[in-house]
Amino acid sequence: MKILMFMRDPAPPTRADVRVLFDKCLRAHGIATDFVAPPPRGASTEKVCTTRARLFISRASPSRALELLRFAAHCCAVAWREGGRYDLVIARDLPILAAPIFLLARWRGAHALAYWMSFPMPLGDRLLARDHARAGRWPRAVVAWWRGALAALLMRGAALPLAHRVFVQSDAMRDAETRAGVPRSKLFAVPMGVDAQLVCTAPPDDTLPAHAPGPWIAYLGSLNLARRLDLLVEAMVLVLREFPTARLALIGRADTPADARWLAEYAQRRCPEGAIVFFDARPMREAWRAIGAAALGVSPIPPGPLHDVSSPTKAVEYLALGLPVVGNAIPDQRHVIERSGGGLVCAFTAEAFAEAICALLRDPDGARARGSLGRRWVLQERAYTTLAAQLAPQLHALRRPSAQATDAA
Repeated sequence: MKILMFMRDPAPPTRADVRVLFDKCLRAHGIATDFVAPPPRGASTEKVCTTRARLFISRASPSRALELLRFAAHCCAVAWREGGRYDLVIARDLPILAAPIFLLARWRGAHALAYWMSFPMPLGDRLLARDHARAGRWPRAVVAWWRGALAALLMRGAALPLAHRVFVQSDAMRDAETRAGVPRSKLFAVPMGVDAQLVCTAPPDDTLPAHAPGPWIAYLGSLNLARRLDLLVEAMVLVLREFPTARLALIGRADTPADARWLAEYAQRRCPEGAIVFFDARPMREAWRAIGAAALGVSPIPPGPLHDVSSPTKAVEYLALGLPVVGNAIPDQRHVIERSGGGLVCAFTAEAFAEAICALLRDPDGARARGSLGRRWVLQERAYTTLAAQLAPQLHALRRPSAQATDAA
């Protein structure tokens, strides 16, 4: 089976739910995927090949607006030129472009169409417009609002009705899309997982112990202001009262220097020197090795209409490494922690996070037992090999009848 996936993320694919799931695990089920994507930063090549997939890459441009226009034109051209050669065409998080991609690919003979929704983009734009308006950035607010309105119109009015299947990131997102009018029979949830092979070859290193004996509390992910990591800083203020040698490791980067500077200054004001240590973002395997020596991982996810339908990456990764996790009650995160027995669920407050962290630190043997339970559950239920085995029948059901008959013969 051959799939052509159009995606908004720059080439080559780096997200685990694209690179590992589609470009690695699904190949074991006879499913090969090629990708259409914007250019990698600094690249201008139009078409290159990886060891596994063919990449159709739009031309780079010094202007962001021109690059977006080139990508839109490129998507339409590839859909017209290549769409008929594939069993399935997938548009991933492209609410505005999905409809023309689908129409052109179908016109050229594509057998089936699917929309992949890892994030509710129109809602994200509307919330971004609200934030810009509150900050007095009215031109940006207007642009974001109109972009969100256009995205909602084209996605709900054309792309989703045209799609034979809509893949979402969680059961909560499937429920939300059902309430929005998408037939439930058309929806299939594919949560975030973990590359079990990579995790099993990432033994802990001495990144954290070399700084201080700890115990260490690990956070791996975005340091953007929107992530509300001030909550973790305030939680550490409370944790340090009972565990004065505890340390919080923040591994990642912010999208803007202003966000990174604000968080560093806030941590410096609120906690003693050395209590919160910032580490630069690093390749995933190196990051996993760095946090492998921590006592536990923390996964604060600000509640709201966007994150409430998300699937937690951090919690799954911590558990796969054998770390117990403290996370708040976002639906899929709650499901992972409670079903695995790998940690504690708490409210999204500094006090609740501090109490849960201290509960695990008070009982290190019990915490390690939770980590072992969580690792076993995640490697069984959320490894991408497992998710690929669940997804493959859904994809094969969309193949051309001639391809199914060939396989049967």
